Amino acid sequence: MEFPILDLANSNDVLVTELRCALEEVGFFAVVNHGIDWANVKKIVDASRRYHNRPLAKKMENAFNESFAGYLPMSDTTIRTSDLNNNDTGDLNAAYFMERDCVPDGIQSPRAKTFRSPNQWPDDMPEFKNTLSNYYNLMEVFGHRLLPLYARAL
Repeated sequence: MEFPILDLANSNDVLVTELRCALEEVGFFAVVNHGIDWANVKKIVDASRRYHNRPLAKKMENAFNESFAGYLPMSDTTIRTSDLNNNDTGDLNAAYFMERDCVPDGIQSPRAKTFRSPNQWPDDMPEFKNTLSNYYNLMEVFGHRLLPLYARAL
């Protein structure tokens, strides 16, 4: 089995065929010629590294909340793959979650407000918000570029 690589320089017809094959036969793929400047990738990696290298107490000031935003420390979640899995060990993933920044303008439903709440940002890292927001916007455009390919492939 070869690692599937989608080259966005190819025609959409070729990409649809390659995407379908990657998803049906392997389950994942990498993308080349995506147009994302590697300087932006480096910025997000560097910002993430700086954030995660901070003391736990500082990271917990932005703890994961009911809006699914913020810092989630290691061992905070346990993955159970079935009713037979007696796993009670927390996972080794630490993560910072964010969404598109938006305010719940006029939304009445409490459930909807949960998903339209502002992100949490560390007060002592003003560049963190800008870096993550810029990268989020780039990935959103990238995702919209792939969406029609998924629609045709699946």
